[in-house]
Amino acid sequence: MTFGLSPFANITESGFAERKIWKNLFRGSFSSKRINARFCNLEGQAAFKGRFHGNETASYIAFKWRTLPQMIALLRLMKAI
Repeated sequence: MTFGLSPFANITESGFAERKIWKNLFRGSFSSKRINARFCNLEGQAAFKGRFHGNETASYIAFKWRTLPQMIALLRLMKAI
């Protein structure tokens, strides 16, 4: 059984080349009270899934450096936000 993704939960070093700006943006989105209250309760979703003590599997996203609207569209397409 899978509960799907918990977007932006437990973001750690991946070992791949990564941009700190995106990692910090995703971490900030996860803990943002405004995003959790108005758009999607990311913290609550991760806490709910954590109560089942399942095995976590890391997921990664990769994209070329493009414009912000293109990256947001990609994340929405993947239902990460």
